[in-house]
Amino acid sequence: MVNAAVEELAYRGVVLHALERTVGAGEGALCAQASAFGVLHVNGFPPGFSGILLAMVFGLLMGVIRRKSHRLFAPWAAHVCADIVIVAIVLLLVGRHPAQ
Repeated sequence: MVNAAVEELAYRGVVLHALERTVGAGEGALCAQASAFGVLHVNGFPPGFSGILLAMVFGLLMGVIRRKSHRLFAPWAAHVCADIVIVAIVLLLVGRHPAQ
């Protein structure tokens, strides 16, 4: 919950707001914050380019939710749900491959 709050505040709060004020509230601002969010997740799950790409798409969707809701609560709640699913997947994968 804290991770989602910090990331949403930073990327959909500060970064998206700053980009909208400087380059306008178009697709450029959405794509730029999503790209920055994606690069942040290079070592996430899954790691590497696929993780960056997935995080970029997720960041884009969270930016759209932020714009439509005019608040940070909705993207934060969606982010918490996504993080719960990711943790569950990782735990299931770890359970399938016991340490040797």
